[in-house]
Amino acid sequence: MKIKTNLFLLFCLSVCIVSCTKDKTSACDIDPSFAVDVQPFFDMYCVTCHESNSASGGVVLNDYNAVNNHINSSISEIEQGTMPPYGMPSPTTSEKDSILEILNCWVSMGKKDN
Repeated sequence: MKIKTNLFLLFCLSVCIVSCTKDKTSACDIDPSFAVDVQPFFDMYCVTCHESNSASGGVVLNDYNAVNNHINSSISEIEQGTMPPYGMPSPTTSEKDSILEILNCWVSMGKKDN
């Protein structure tokens, strides 16, 4: 009887572990707006170097289409701390954590142009 109980518990634990997924959508308590939440960050910390007139590295980040095209690499650069570059205005650690949450939720919620 003890073996059956242990097997049943092992089975339940396995089902629980397998059924857990990383669904970023359900982890988001916010539904960010591009115009209100996303673009102001890029305007403040990125557009100085990444606008159509002087696109550093060929990356433009001054409108919805441009940000949409580069959002994954932008998130990665922010996470790694390589952007904004040293010497340029940068968000504080708490601002960085907040913007990463906003950007990841914006992506998870479908990158709406709103």
